[in-house]
Amino acid sequence: MTSANTEQPSGFWSYVHDDNDGEGGRILRLCDLLQKEFASLTARSIEMFVDRKDIAWGAKWKVTIDDALTETTFFIAIVTPRYLQSEQCRREILLFTKNAQEREVPELLLPILYFPVDDLVEESTDKVRSAIAAAHYERFDQLRLEDEDSKLYRTAVNKLALRLIDIASEVANRPEIIPSATTETASSDDSPDDEYDDSPGLIDAIFSVEELFPEWQNTLEEYSTIMNNITEVTQRYAPQMNKASNKSAAAKLYVAKSYAKELMPIAEEFRDNGLKYLDQAMSMNENIVTVLTQVASRSPEDRQEESVVDFTNEVRELAEAGRSSIESVEDFQDSVREVAKLSRDVRRPLSLISKGAQSYIDGQQFFNEWERKVDEIQNHKVDETLKELNE
Repeated sequence: MTSANTEQPSGFWSYVHDDNDGEGGRILRLCDLLQKEFASLTARSIEMFVDRKDIAWGAKWKVTIDDALTETTFFIAIVTPRYLQSEQCRREILLFTKNAQEREVPELLLPILYFPVDDLVEESTDKVRSAIAAAHYERFDQLRLEDEDSKLYRTAVNKLALRLIDIASEVANRPEIIPSATTETASSDDSPDDEYDDSPGLIDAIFSVEELFPEWQNTLEEYSTIMNNITEVTQRYAPQMNKASNKSAAAKLYVAKSYAKELMPIAEEFRDNGLKYLDQAMSMNENIVTVLTQVASRSPEDRQEESVVDFTNEVRELAEAGRSSIESVEDFQDSVREVAKLSRDVRRPLSLISKGAQSYIDGQQFFNEWERKVDEIQNHKVDETLKELNE
């Protein structure tokens, strides 16, 4: 163990409140025990942000996600089935993971497996599950049953604290990695008084991002086509399913198998398209956040420049288009919930569709975050946000 004698490390304690309530407050007590163990081992504190509604969490999150930090900020995810169903938790872990990878500090993601969950492997098509598995999560799914004062439990808390200390020391001694998307325009920001250097840098950045939009739009068009194919097959089999419901089990099974066989290749295509949608959103994130951060640093008058206004409007339209499309798959899942009960054969393609839908929803969280930043810029709330970032 090496004690990190650099800046004070901090962390986001990401959990679901219902899980903590169900455990009688043990999840938050684990956070408190970890902080105390860290302080005992290092004579230094580690600040934990535990409440998303707290102003401190929001300000720290903006800095962590929007900037290339020189600080050591952990993201400690308390992984449970509820956690993996929470859109907010999934968005946070994807955004933090992307940010940490760009800075080449992926070890700052530290998941704690608190309840057993399935498909927790790096090869999972669920990006969140894959990220958790790749981060080498700590297991607490059995330890949570131990007395908090027991030697076994205290040893596990000590192990967590030692892992945080080692990572903080290692990261603190590395050179800071600035994401590549900011490199091109960094020189212009070093000379804020030079209008020639600053303005073209931003315009070039906007242009490079806009070049990514057509590919994303193609993916969304493919989504619509695949979704129409899914709907067409389902509607074609609906009358047969209704008739079969009044007949023998063999009749029901025959229709269900036929429906599943025809739906399967379309479901696989839907799943793959959903993964592509999420990958594109994650790829665009670095560039779009960089541009929006530069726009936010400009004066209110400069933000009204035509190219800037067009860009922010495009970002908003992307978010709205994605949201409208995702509503259709959510409606579809609701409509076939009863059909899924017919047989295992039907559940297989519907499971693929569900996984694809989750990828679309995860991708949409990035678009929603960009839209939030655009709202701040257009409503001139960004000056207060920048003040928070610089404090």
